[in-house]
Amino acid sequence: MNAFPERLLAQDEVLILDLRPHWIALTWAAVVALLEVVAAAWLLTHVRSWTWIVVLLLVVLLIAGPIRRLLWWLHTRFAVTTRRIVQRAGWISTRSIDIPLEAINDVEMRRSIVGRAIGAGTLVIRSASTAGRQEFRAIPDPEDVLRTIHRVRRENQQRIVRGTPESG
Repeated sequence: MNAFPERLLAQDEVLILDLRPHWIALTWAAVVALLEVVAAAWLLTHVRSWTWIVVLLLVVLLIAGPIRRLLWWLHTRFAVTTRRIVQRAGWISTRSIDIPLEAINDVEMRRSIVGRAIGAGTLVIRSASTAGRQEFRAIPDPEDVLRTIHRVRRENQQRIVRGTPESG
């Protein structure tokens, strides 16, 4: 669902990786949703005269927190192409971070103990852009993504030196 849109790729650009954030990014939202439902169930059994207010409050809280987080997760993509790294997030309004491979100075990977156990981590990319430093959290299999970024950067540099277009 919601794969990286191919229409955003340049003519000779090839999509190498297309990832959604790791499911761990949804765990806190799931815990909050569970607590909200339990609290609403308790209130419904103890406060019968305010039933519609409790249900309305539950719906508002679920939309404000867990459902909003789920929509973020469903509509966020991290992509590596033969020319750039892109993160797009948003359903109604979209936020996009676009880092050309030539502008990347450094890529750092961070993983907690839990991250190591479940296969998630954070990538920090320092670039020569005006933003300078971008953090991408909840990246699935960050070691593989890091290796892929290094490989694609090297291939991109070789392509620029040779003056040839990308090959799929």
